Amino acid sequence: MSVTTAPAPPRVYTAGFWLMCLSSLLFFMSFNMLLPELPDYLTRLGGGEYKGYIIALFTLTAGLARPFSGKLADTVGRIPVMVFGSLICFICGFFYPFTVTVAGFLGLRLLHGFSTGFKPTGTAAFIAD
Repeated sequence: MSVTTAPAPPRVYTAGFWLMCLSSLLFFMSFNMLLPELPDYLTRLGGGEYKGYIIALFTLTAGLARPFSGKLADTVGRIPVMVFGSLICFICGFFYPFTVTVAGFLGLRLLHGFSTGFKPTGTAAFIAD
């Protein structure tokens, strides 16, 4: 009499899945943790009347970057787009403590917002594939 065993079910949560979850968590934490402190910091810099512009500029440039990054993800690949967005976002995060002018914050938020249009777009395309 032979004993047969059922084949093991496929793994639903692979290492790639967990890495994608971790990278997305760290990515979103990198700029969402700034939001509670940003208005007070801008007021102390003398840019209280520009708070709305500085915060909105981030969202606007992220939205403008998405079609561009989506096209780039189709031509260059999903992973390079995700890496580019993550790298620029990582670098921008280190410049916040050194940015001491309102104009500097406008520029930094513009660049930081543009970079955040890349990682989520690349991630969504990668997951869809």
